Amino acid sequence: MFNGRSKSATVIDAKTGKVAATIPLPGKPEFAISDGKGHVYNNIEDTNEIVEIDAAKATVSKKFSLSPCDGPSGMAYDAKSRRLFSVCSNRVMAISDPDAGKVVATPAIGAGSDGAAFDSATGYAFSSNGDGTLTVVQQTGGKWDVLENIATERGARTIAIDEKTHKVYLPTAKTAPSTGGGRASFLPNSFKVLVVGK
Repeated sequence: MFNGRSKSATVIDAKTGKVAATIPLPGKPEFAISDGKGHVYNNIEDTNEIVEIDAAKATVSKKFSLSPCDGPSGMAYDAKSRRLFSVCSNRVMAISDPDAGKVVATPAIGAGSDGAAFDSATGYAFSSNGDGTLTVVQQTGGKWDVLENIATERGARTIAIDEKTHKVYLPTAKTAPSTGGGRASFLPNSFKVLVVGK
């Protein structure tokens, strides 16, 4: 469990349900991914870096910069090529090599990104953007390029992918006009899930 206010990660013992450890982090954590090999990777939003956590030892084992990424949020992972995809508030997707601890590509994405996904069968990486676009990125000839920017709807920033059907799901709802500079509220009965297919 990642804790934004306390800048930490809480480790829960799955057998007992009790807290096994608390891991201090260098900043505010965002999305996290496990590589299935004992490492957990987490975007640190306010320091623009990734931390690697050794799950067995419950400690931070590495951290590296995502520059020129600013404000990383959503994260996805390609297990075959061991690449992490971090979507950033300055309209880039920072594709990184966690073993080398460096960014290898920064293709452009839409504004207001929040979610990321990767389809291992197609090799497509996705960024769901609040500006009403879904950016599709693909590696061709060793270079990562934007394949397409698909029109969705404003606010469709959360993403899930079904790797069997290759469909992408984007929940959204219409917002009421903001008053007083607070968070926008959603209009009743306006929730829907957009489905993007191949």
